[in-house]
Amino acid sequence: MCACNFDMRFTYVHSGWEGNANDSRVMQEALGHAEYEFPLLPRGSYYLVDSRYAIGSAFLPPHKSARYHTQEFQGVNRQPTTPQKLFNYRHS
Repeated sequence: MCACNFDMRFTYVHSGWEGNANDSRVMQEALGHAEYEFPLLPRGSYYLVDSRYAIGSAFLPPHKSARYHTQEFQGVNRQPTTPQKLFNYRHS
């Protein structure tokens, strides 16, 4: 699990898990142990996470009811058609 800042620089890396480990389990491990020093965000800020993570007070996954794939909008003049798809477009 990795965290990046707005400059796309890594601010946190939690490694050592096998490739088939559940994303939420890795996150719980990182958050549950103070010695791992997971960086907390200022109030009103969020980590953008992928759809496998649960929504939380500081974690914002894509909207689950709207599937979104970047390639659908590359090279064509298409725009997201619902607020959920727009959110997922901007999230990505």
